[in-house]
Amino acid sequence: MQTIVINVNNDVLADKVRWLLEHFKSEGLEIVSKEDAYDLKLLRATRNEESVPFDEYLKNENLYP
Repeated sequence: MQTIVINVNNDVLADKVRWLLEHFKSEGLEIVSKEDAYDLKLLRATRNEESVPFDEYLKNENLYP
């Protein structure tokens, strides 16, 4: 899978880009916010562990700024 990051300063343009990308969802495109992507990386790092103490999770929260 390839990851593409698009930074848009203008809210109107950002809405247009999202609208355009929505049309590719049926072809397998996944749209994830930057914040959600970081959370997913943190969760993936704990996938093989039975449980993770919340303090440990918070300690690793800033690994992916």
